[in-house]
Amino acid sequence: MKIRGAVDAYDREQKVCAVAYLDILGITNRIKSNKEAQLDTLNTLHNLYTSIIELTDPQKGIKKYENIQFKIFSDNIIIAKQLSQEDKANDVVTLLSCVSNFLCSTVGDGVGWLVRGGITIGDFYIDDTIVWGPALLRAYELEDKIAIYPRIILDEIVTDVLSSSTTKSDFVRVDTDGFRFLNYMDIWHFSGQSVSAAFENMKAEARKADGTYPDKVFQKLHWHMNYINTELDKKKETQDRKYRLAL
Repeated sequence: MKIRGAVDAYDREQKVCAVAYLDILGITNRIKSNKEAQLDTLNTLHNLYTSIIELTDPQKGIKKYENIQFKIFSDNIIIAKQLSQEDKANDVVTLLSCVSNFLCSTVGDGVGWLVRGGITIGDFYIDDTIVWGPALLRAYELEDKIAIYPRIILDEIVTDVLSSSTTKSDFVRVDTDGFRFLNYMDIWHFSGQSVSAAFENMKAEARKADGTYPDKVFQKLHWHMNYINTELDKKKETQDRKYRLAL
């Protein structure tokens, strides 16, 4: 029996999409802090989300992002793009580029937060009311069970689509444990000063009174430090050579 009778046509369908599930780390602790810090986090988070959504605006954003969709709930954001039959790899690269833009904004000195997540391809449904589908579950699984560190794990189906195409992409890196993750720093040049300043803020926020860090937090900071330093070295941008993250 239909809940709303003929008012609802019950005609919704899932589409094949590239789906990213992202979790901004540390938000729970920020919500539990004093009211001033809570409001600062709220406003920063709102501004961060608004900035990435504006990139998809057909008039003032980036043209290739205009069909990307978002669903946001507190410290989690879902970013999705329907894939075309004609050029799946290019659509995937566009989604990876959009997610990278978001991550660069997040880890820079304007915000200074770490993010963990997963990206996959599969059946998915999204509208103003709901997100749904196997791709959502898989992207969440990659974030929750596999990512561990502040990295965005790329599902095998994502890297398969990219490798089967002539579309050039430097968004894929292989970690020491064999998992492939999103190399979001590929799009960000002359970023040393911004990521270095942000890292100092991250350390100050996480540091305990005795000068040490909680073990799990230290592991995340250490992973981020190694990733950023490796990418800064690869870019060989002379003016950034003096900027290196250190714990």
